[in-house]
Amino acid sequence: MFGFGRLTCGIAQTGDRRLALLLLAGLIAAGMTTPATGQIVLPPTPLTADQAIVDLPEYFERVVAVDTDRDRVLVSGEDGIVAVSGQGPEESIEGIGAIRSMLVTDVDQVLALGWAGQLVVLDAATLEQESTIDLPADVSFSDMVTAGDRLFVAGRTEQASTLWAADLEALLSGDAELQEVAGPELLGPTGLAPILLPLSEPDRVYIVDTSSVTTLDVTEADVELVGRAEGSGLQGDVAVDPDEQVVYFGGGAVFDTARLTVSEGQRFSSGVSAESGLELFIASRASDPVVLSRLAVASGETPVHLRVRCPGSRVLALDRLAGDRLVITTPESVCITDPPVISADLSDRRADTTERIAVGDPTDFAIEVSRLRFPDQGPRQPEMVVLARGDVFADAMAGTSLTADAPLLYVGDDGTIPPRVMDEIDRVLRNDPLDAERPLIVLLGGPEAIKRVEPMLFDFGYQTRRLQGRDRIETAVAIAQFVNRPYQHFLARAYGTDADATSAWADAVAIGTLTAQVQPVLLTTSDTLHPAVQQYLFTNEPGIRAVRPIGGDVALAGAIDGQLTELGITQVGPRFRGPNRAGTAASIFQELQRGSQSGRSPVLAFNGYVEEGWAYALVGAGLAGDLQGALLPVGDTLPPETEEAIGCSATTELFLLGGAEQISSDVAFELDSITAEC
Repeated sequence: MFGFGRLTCGIAQTGDRRLALLLLAGLIAAGMTTPATGQIVLPPTPLTADQAIVDLPEYFERVVAVDTDRDRVLVSGEDGIVAVSGQGPEESIEGIGAIRSMLVTDVDQVLALGWAGQLVVLDAATLEQESTIDLPADVSFSDMVTAGDRLFVAGRTEQASTLWAADLEALLSGDAELQEVAGPELLGPTGLAPILLPLSEPDRVYIVDTSSVTTLDVTEADVELVGRAEGSGLQGDVAVDPDEQVVYFGGGAVFDTARLTVSEGQRFSSGVSAESGLELFIASRASDPVVLSRLAVASGETPVHLRVRCPGSRVLALDRLAGDRLVITTPESVCITDPPVISADLSDRRADTTERIAVGDPTDFAIEVSRLRFPDQGPRQPEMVVLARGDVFADAMAGTSLTADAPLLYVGDDGTIPPRVMDEIDRVLRNDPLDAERPLIVLLGGPEAIKRVEPMLFDFGYQTRRLQGRDRIETAVAIAQFVNRPYQHFLARAYGTDADATSAWADAVAIGTLTAQVQPVLLTTSDTLHPAVQQYLFTNEPGIRAVRPIGGDVALAGAIDGQLTELGITQVGPRFRGPNRAGTAASIFQELQRGSQSGRSPVLAFNGYVEEGWAYALVGAGLAGDLQGALLPVGDTLPPETEEAIGCSATTELFLLGGAEQISSDVAFELDSITAEC
């Protein structure tokens, strides 16, 4: 009957239009700790990724109960119940009809209140049916809750709301029946089917209809009225704060259990309590998949907008499992996430530690750096997102000048946007399609590099700008024109040698920390100034006063300096240069040191001698700009120029960009062991 799809990670196997398009087109303090070794351990994966998604047949009246002992949720369908954990669907039962309410008892049984007027008793471990208790036929029962040793079941007749109760153990053993304990005289006027608030109080029960919350004292067999609070907005999902003093209703009402008052609050689609405080979730999209923004309601906190992606047209229930994992139930699926990550501080601000950012391939590395630079609770809101190819460096080389206040993310090798990258775009830009102003996504390169994704991104609520040229040199010019900060430019070689292809990007990457402060880098051939660069400089000459070449005469011929002067550039140089790429990068670092107030700029080390090293360094450029640090290359060994530059800086804080496959543990040890000598 259920026909559950296979468990997936990050991508649902349903007809999810958005994910299908993507495929076709292509903690509060994060718990970051510094172990004795001085290496930072990065936080767990945020809610935007690594979701276990179980497909369900569409059903719009699902009921969910949390089985804490087994760390799973029980989800009702049209004719049964299935248990779902982070590993996928487990036990299930069919043939018991539709369910209105469900709970797991302390005696390891599941009670399912059916629409047909029966109470089905199941074994909590196996979901095997143990018994069925028939309920009075003239009452439409709608909800149930336990209080003390008793089970309370709410319903309504044609005339009024009603509340029934029985000793739970005696009821399950067949030695007792449900008895009516409250009617119109206590519960007030007739409303819609009443609900019972899930508050763990042995002496009180709260029954809610459309216009009031009635509080009953159930200490004795005969219940007594404690008070009735009237108000509007008592509909929708319910969220209870951790100390169970306040109840929030999705319709906008707030019920204070201490004062027995109802006040106005914020409407929300679903809610769940957490150790850190109450969390309300608002659905910001009406289309599939559901996207939620999180609002932390703990006193004095700033709202936190976390994006959670789950296939479905709307949220039916929101629950929490052990380990602070979120469970989202929609008519079409159940999604179980990893623990949420709200914010993270990258640096421990100690000059005696080496901190490694070791996350996956370049695509995942770029996502992680984006999260660290722009955490959900952080004060910075990116101006845009920059997209480039993660396997080809040509168009990305000059893109760091766009990353002062924007993350650089990578598309797939086929030029399409991977779902996890789209998730990060949504998270970091906090896109709300209801906003009139569309966030900007900049695409680096033509459609042969990044496919024509503009229509898809427009449908998702974004505007786009593609910066491209006939080659990498013209693309760099297009980027400089877009940046439009004419005072100072850098100039680097565009092509390497047949013997060493990495020389093409070595200097352009090294200057990334300065270009990430919105200073464009232009590219040219090594022997002469490219005509496209000459035209750009000639056209913009009144505003461009300085051009600083990067590298020695092998990288950029000395004649190029003369060509720049002939174009009217008043200040050419001084060059950043050294005997090799490490020496050139060290000269950039030394200038940063001189300009630093403390005289100690952080170092971000990357592998400058492997084919994909550029992908880590270009992403790290924005981070280097944030930290006012420098990018220095390492290889299979530690270059003497890099060692000397770090040693002369005395107390520099070090960051390693990439895992051990990029920077080996031996090189990391060498970096840790550098002594303060010059």
